[in-house]
Amino acid sequence: AGLPSVTLTTFRDVPWNGPYYEKLGFEVVATLTPALRALVDQQATWGLDPRSSLVVGKRFSSRFGGTVQLIQQVEGLEVNGGRVMVTFDSQQRIVRVSSSLKSFSAVRLQTLMTPQQAVAIASREVEGAWLRQDGLPFGGATRRAFVVRGELHAGYLTFVPTLKASDSWHVA
Repeated sequence: AGLPSVTLTTFRDVPWNGPYYEKLGFEVVATLTPALRALVDQQATWGLDPRSSLVVGKRFSSRFGGTVQLIQQVEGLEVNGGRVMVTFDSQQRIVRVSSSLKSFSAVRLQTLMTPQQAVAIASREVEGAWLRQDGLPFGGATRRAFVVRGELHAGYLTFVPTLKASDSWHVA
């Protein structure tokens, strides 16, 4: 069982959006369902910045309904922690919406370092970082946007394995 369909909202003014999503099987709908109309109308109430978009993240469904996680992005970059969770009943009616969307006054998405530099910085900030034989740290980095003093800045969420797992994640 599960939901009979998935609806995606996206921007018409991005040239590649239409062809890309059509290849995935999405179709332009002329009339919005009441649930989708409510979702679109609600975005400003949630605090979704006009420069942001919401993309479908995880979807969960059962015979009782489903939940869709929407991830906040700016210029294709995930805003760390920016989420909307929409829960539907089996009749596709919205029964719950929770939001942790991030608001910001300015956008600065130029990164000042490489992912490798971010991992190296993070490895110096923790005790017991695991190092390879060549002295470089194990780990990786994912580019994300973070709200810092009311502005959105690009940076990296890094993972550097340590003996204490709670110390392994850092922002650079």
